[in-house]
Amino acid sequence: MSISTKPVSEPADESRRAIAGVTSGLIGLGQEVTWRARHFGIWQSLTVRITEFQRQKEATPKRPIRLLIVAGIFFGLSVAALLLPLNFLPRTVMLLSIGFDVFLLGLGIARLDAFDEGEALWRDLLRSFIGAALVSAVFGVLMGLAAGSDVLLYLALATAISTQTFSDALQALIDKLAFARQPQLQLAREELREVSAALPRMPALFDPNAIDEAEFVKLTRRALGHFGDLTKLTTSPLTHLPVVQKRLNDVAEDTPLVRANLLKGVLSECIVHLKPDTPNGFGTSDEWRHYNALYFPYVVGLKPYSVRAEHDSLPAEAKAALEWFRSAVPERTLHNWQNAAAKLVAQQIKTI
Repeated sequence: MSISTKPVSEPADESRRAIAGVTSGLIGLGQEVTWRARHFGIWQSLTVRITEFQRQKEATPKRPIRLLIVAGIFFGLSVAALLLPLNFLPRTVMLLSIGFDVFLLGLGIARLDAFDEGEALWRDLLRSFIGAALVSAVFGVLMGLAAGSDVLLYLALATAISTQTFSDALQALIDKLAFARQPQLQLAREELREVSAALPRMPALFDPNAIDEAEFVKLTRRALGHFGDLTKLTTSPLTHLPVVQKRLNDVAEDTPLVRANLLKGVLSECIVHLKPDTPNGFGTSDEWRHYNALYFPYVVGLKPYSVRAEHDSLPAEAKAALEWFRSAVPERTLHNWQNAAAKLVAQQIKTI
């Protein structure tokens, strides 16, 4: 006689079905939570990127970009018309049109670069144009009075313009030949030349309250990058900050180099304020990252990722920082830390 096991197996089957249903529900819930979290993170990341793109788009001047686009289109058309066997325009007109397109391209690039550096453009551009025009006119008249070929005339004009364009480099070469045994005099004259060349690029007026926070942080980041170069600091709009103007009242003279030195002092104080309040001279914890990212590369002058840089006779702290940068901090990470630290420095400048 066989004994039926059906009544015994039905409760077990029902339990297994219940467990399977609960498990399936938990898996589905987990997938739903994972999907929502993933898509929320993607949406949040996209929102941040779109916001940053809109800020950059608003901060970028419209006219130079339009000028670049138009000049690029016409430059391409002019080159195509010159290379293709088309005879609807004289070759001289095509060459002149290409020259005009190149001029517009250079103007747009110079305008964007000046905007990015926070410098003025038109005074320096006018000075260069007048200098090149005068030198070209003198050479052109002399060559026109003398009998010669057109090639010789063009070579003379090109030499005249090149001489005016590379005048600073030529003066530096002459100084090296004339003052070969006086390197300090060479450096002093080169610094004065760079400052005099930077004066036309200095912005006439600067109101820190008239620009947004992102632009002020950008100018601060740029000034920190030029911390070790006074000639580049002279063109920074931050030399007209109220704190610099206030300290300028205690100085006998008002010159671009004096303003650059005062700005350098302000930046140095802000960097020191980022140092953690600990007895240690150097640390690698998270609280040290902003101070290390600015102090050692800019104030001390370390170049941890440069092969040609020489780091002889460094103090113990600088040597430890150099080894730490090379072994534990990727170059991109250091760049991100410097950008974050620049925001903190910009906030401190406004409170001084």
